[in-house]
Amino acid sequence: MPSAPLFAPPSANEPPCVVVDNGSGSIKIGFAGTEAPQHVLPTHGLEETGDRRPMERGAVCDWDAMEAYWDHAFTNMLNIDTEKVNVLITANMFDTKDNRERMIHTLFETFACPNVYIVAPPVLELYAAGRENGVVVGSGAQCTYAVLVHEGLPDPRTLLRLDVAGEGLSAWAARTLSGKGGAPLDEQTATRAKEQLGAAAPPAGTHGVVPPPAAATFQLPDGKTLTVTPEQRAEIVEPLFTPALLDQPGAGLAQLVHDCIASRDRDGMLQSTTNGQDGTALWYASVVLAGGSTMFPGLRERLRHDLKPLAPAHAAPEVLALPERKHAAWMGGSILGSLAVMQQMWVSKEEYDENGPLIVHRKCF
Repeated sequence: MPSAPLFAPPSANEPPCVVVDNGSGSIKIGFAGTEAPQHVLPTHGLEETGDRRPMERGAVCDWDAMEAYWDHAFTNMLNIDTEKVNVLITANMFDTKDNRERMIHTLFETFACPNVYIVAPPVLELYAAGRENGVVVGSGAQCTYAVLVHEGLPDPRTLLRLDVAGEGLSAWAARTLSGKGGAPLDEQTATRAKEQLGAAAPPAGTHGVVPPPAAATFQLPDGKTLTVTPEQRAEIVEPLFTPALLDQPGAGLAQLVHDCIASRDRDGMLQSTTNGQDGTALWYASVVLAGGSTMFPGLRERLRHDLKPLAPAHAAPEVLALPERKHAAWMGGSILGSLAVMQQMWVSKEEYDENGPLIVHRKCF
């Protein structure tokens, strides 16, 4: 990544850059050069769309709803005229080529933006961590993924997903805790309980070295207090490591990372018996967590421990977990959008008019 201050205001000679991070659970929006999004808009409950959600498991599923949410964010939340701002926006790697073309078409034709750039969240999540190379493990509302990013470019061959994430963990928390307080937990309460109580179990064999989560209390909507044991707190997070608890295939986060790294070399051409010669050890040493569903205490330590038996003998797994990783993609966009290099990266309205929506595949990654 080009060297520059972590956050810097945009040039006075250029239109302001608005950063939009589209997620299945929420949309984060704000101006580049700031440290946090100005607004976080949940992707449900907007009056104009009723029960319709714009995205499902990382892909846009309802374009009318998507446009309504963007319009609400631009107009009612940021109070901006989109004809006078550049827009840097994320498109999940699970989304389709048609949707990426529709996205750039909508931003130019419906919102009349002068310049647009579409980028995959893992690239920005690494930028937020000050890196251009690494294995990004992102977990949000509806899915968890791992992908290898090399010199700022994601390798689609290595993209893997696990359908265990925030909403599934909330439902699991409701099942785990319901009845202990005398009544089932509603969705909102279960989500709050998950966020306040969830903590990964300490790695096996580290008793006395890595302390387990302490017992905790949780206040229910009726005012009653629920006492939650360390084991119950760990149980809330365990589906990320044991997906079968939610009837999902796969062997959890560590195996997801291992398979992601292995998939970069499907033909075996990079395999080497010489320590570190194929670069595998470097990837294990650069695993970066991102997204709200990676915020649980102890998750970093558990993942690092679980990676050790899967990695080559010469590798020393390391997992980076920034405190602000809940909004890592937006933060990376804020950094990128404030750099001078963006002036060469934008897709301009003139380029769009000349090439059509297919320009998105040539200039955006």
